[in-house]
Amino acid sequence: MTGVDISEDFLAAGRRSAQDQGLAVEWRLSDMRDLPWSEAFDGAFCGGSSFGFLGDTGDRDFVRAVARTLKPGARFAIDAVKSAEVLAAHFRERHAMEVGGIRFEAENVYDPAAGWMESRYTLASGDRNEVRFARHRIYTYREVEAMLEEAGFREIQGFGSLAGEPFTSGSSRLVFVAVRR
Repeated sequence: MTGVDISEDFLAAGRRSAQDQGLAVEWRLSDMRDLPWSEAFDGAFCGGSSFGFLGDTGDRDFVRAVARTLKPGARFAIDAVKSAEVLAAHFRERHAMEVGGIRFEAENVYDPAAGWMESRYTLASGDRNEVRFARHRIYTYREVEAMLEEAGFREIQGFGSLAGEPFTSGSSRLVFVAVRR
């Protein structure tokens, strides 16, 4: 198994988690478009809302890079796609949650004409506060499907949950699974 992230902090957390669970994982610090392997993997997974931060050209480059790394017939899953269909039904200008003593707050502004959502994230733990900003491309279901097709994927399916429920207009999440040609 191989993990890729641009954040050394996230890679460090992944290393600790893998070690705690006795998993052998090779970790690579890089941009998600910088995938040097060719037909090396039996599958790929993109999670944590990572898809959509790079804009149209960057996201297409990422999907193409993943396709190059996969063996023919391998599956690629993208979880938590911020699609226009999900956002329309579940958009929240503000939301907050607390996990493990860390409070997470988000303030969101969605511009449907531009197809972008801008977010201000605040993380607080004890006396420490950290504020980050993000800009996320909001695609339609069909736009992501077309991107996957153009990169060489087939048998593209969209699901409304990790349990494999069908994606519908009221789904709270969008998960794509596609097969490399």
